[in-house]
Amino acid sequence: MSGKTLDVSFVLVGCEYDMTHFVAKKLKHIPRVTNVQETVGMYDIVVTMKSDSSDTVNSIIANKIRLIEGIRTTLTLFGNKSA
Repeated sequence: MSGKTLDVSFVLVGCEYDMTHFVAKKLKHIPRVTNVQETVGMYDIVVTMKSDSSDTVNSIIANKIRLIEGIRTTLTLFGNKSA
């Protein structure tokens, strides 16, 4: 999905035991992150990001989000630009 024009993306984050609140606080300081919601279930946090391209989102995930201590896994959902 390289370079696709986006409106919004969601990143589902799985955390290490007892690290959810710490990770959520760190995520709130990352550029392009517009919302961080702690959840209960298979994933611990849902991150909403606004960006103009999937390349930007991929870069932020690889170079900022995945480097946060306590993150075990991520799953990204790309939204299409609204018509």
